[in-house]
Amino acid sequence: MRFASSLPYRWIGSSLALLLLLGWLVTLPAKESTPILGTEPLPEGLVLVKPQIPIELVGSLKSINEQLSEALSPADNAANFLMIVFGPDAFEPELKEFTFELLGLKKLPANSPLFVSVDEFTRHAEGLTAEKRAERTGDIQEQLLIGGEAPWTRDEYPHLAEYLDANAEALKMVAIASQKPRYYAPLLSIENPSRLLSADLTIERRLPFLARMLVARSLLHLANNDFNRCADDLVTCHKLASLLAFGSPFDVSGAKAHVIDSYAFRAEAACLDSGKLTGEQLQTFASRLRSLPPLPTADRAIDLGERAIVHQEIELLSTDTESVIGFFEDADSTAKGVPDLSKLNWKLALAQADEIWDQIVLAVKTRNRAEQDKLFETLNQQYAAWEQSDEGSDPVRFQELLKNKPDDAARTVGRDMAYSLRPYWWQRRMTDDRAFVRRDLIHLGLAALLYRDEFQKFPDTLEELAPKFIETIPAEPHSDGKYEYTRLADGRVRILSTGPNRQNDANQDYNDDQFVDLK
Repeated sequence: MRFASSLPYRWIGSSLALLLLLGWLVTLPAKESTPILGTEPLPEGLVLVKPQIPIELVGSLKSINEQLSEALSPADNAANFLMIVFGPDAFEPELKEFTFELLGLKKLPANSPLFVSVDEFTRHAEGLTAEKRAERTGDIQEQLLIGGEAPWTRDEYPHLAEYLDANAEALKMVAIASQKPRYYAPLLSIENPSRLLSADLTIERRLPFLARMLVARSLLHLANNDFNRCADDLVTCHKLASLLAFGSPFDVSGAKAHVIDSYAFRAEAACLDSGKLTGEQLQTFASRLRSLPPLPTADRAIDLGERAIVHQEIELLSTDTESVIGFFEDADSTAKGVPDLSKLNWKLALAQADEIWDQIVLAVKTRNRAEQDKLFETLNQQYAAWEQSDEGSDPVRFQELLKNKPDDAARTVGRDMAYSLRPYWWQRRMTDDRAFVRRDLIHLGLAALLYRDEFQKFPDTLEELAPKFIETIPAEPHSDGKYEYTRLADGRVRILSTGPNRQNDANQDYNDDQFVDLK
């Protein structure tokens, strides 16, 4: 076809493949700064100052950094407290200074409660051969998965328990970070020119593993009948997911946030199925979960982060020859093969890209299923027409278009960049729906258990739960219909979403169902 078919632009459309980047920065002289104390006492040795945005940040890089950090005190930024856990050496040496400057982080505590990796933990185990260390590392990593989905004891997994103990202080600091109102982590790149496609995501890429540790520990607490500490760890996970999703408006960050949220859901489902929670504990848990905000829907990342990517990629076409070569699939590396874009109307190109992007944002944002289906179908048709068209496919022909119809050429650049970087809108809706389902299932499960606690039996239908035990019965997001509610042979009940395919996939190789079992 035309532009960008050989670039990673199509690859970035995948929600899990989108890597977002900010900034190639030149070293600046040190600035005199006044320490910031914050409204609550800071950990001893943590020194925070007023953040600085380097003058080298321009265009989309500058605007999105400013937007993410606007009116955020370093003392209210969860990222600064997570830095205590990871330490300064977690970053690429070239990025450390600018990361600290953008965070307003002048000094970390001398005795930080650093996170201990599984490899590091087993490396210091006494009396183990290299082979035995590798075996124990694998065992702990596997037990972390199992321990996050069913209650377990120290006798069952002693090495996992010891590993969590070794990280107790680090996890305490993670819990403190989760209490902060916002999260902002600078996204910097050592590449030149820098792009919003290859950032060093040092902090956030570690968060899913921390979440695994928290959910595994929560179910250890549950096995020990320590409900309060179990609930604390699960709420911490949800807060981490929310901070990340709201603090970094990029799809790759949102994907991690959904992963963290799903870990907490599976552990919560295990809690509900355990039969260990009293009526008072169920009430407390339901209240704490209701106080948590839902994750932002996918239109936010599309509107802010992915729009910034489109803008920056268009900006780079005006300054970087390699970007132009990559944009035109048929262009070669010679001057003759690369279109001259020096006279392109860049404002018009951006306006055309924004017009398409506005359509995508509106479609993903629309929650009425019938209306959204129509908007998605329109987008599908427009995209298919773009794929079939040959306008601008040849660099030489494009140069003629630029000469004879400059406005059409500018719109072509904006249109092609927007469609090349498009998100998969159907996939984004399904991701949102699965997040809604996770929350609904836990709230419905808690309500059903409260009903059983009062009447010594489960309700005959979910409708009996409202309004006493749950305000309203939510519609199943994938179908806008009802959640399935069935009695199992062993006296338990199951509340189930049949997922995007709207079919019960029990005993099938492919299973996208989500459910909670209760007893």
